[in-house]
Amino acid sequence: NDHLSRQLVPTHSRYSVKELRQFLIDALSLRPAKRTRTLMIAATLIAGVNDRDEDAAELAAFVGPLVDVAGKVNIDLIPVNAVDHAPHFRRPSEARVRRFLQVLRQVEPRIYVAVRTTRGDDENAACGQLLISSKARLQKR
Repeated sequence: NDHLSRQLVPTHSRYSVKELRQFLIDALSLRPAKRTRTLMIAATLIAGVNDRDEDAAELAAFVGPLVDVAGKVNIDLIPVNAVDHAPHFRRPSEARVRRFLQVLRQVEPRIYVAVRTTRGDDENAACGQLLISSKARLQKR
């Protein structure tokens, strides 16, 4: 989804999502050993932003052509960690994450999907949180 991609990553306006996928397909096509290669994709899920069934189906459709070239694709679903500077980015419920995973597997059964286990969020030390808190401490000095 180009619109959502540009909202979440403003510097990502030069190429469309389809163009980026094609660049990846082209690069993968140049490499041998299709059977031994695994392509890893991480997708951060944000409640109410990109965690709908439609978003899962869209991600699966995006990944399908990559499976054709890479042979094996693993998707790592990462529920967003809350950070003070972006309170509107909330973690999806566990039920919503499970549903997202289920839709991904239904639409593209050739992929492996895992949900990243959150650690450290109770101490603001989870992925994405530690860097922000470190920067804030440095700026106060």
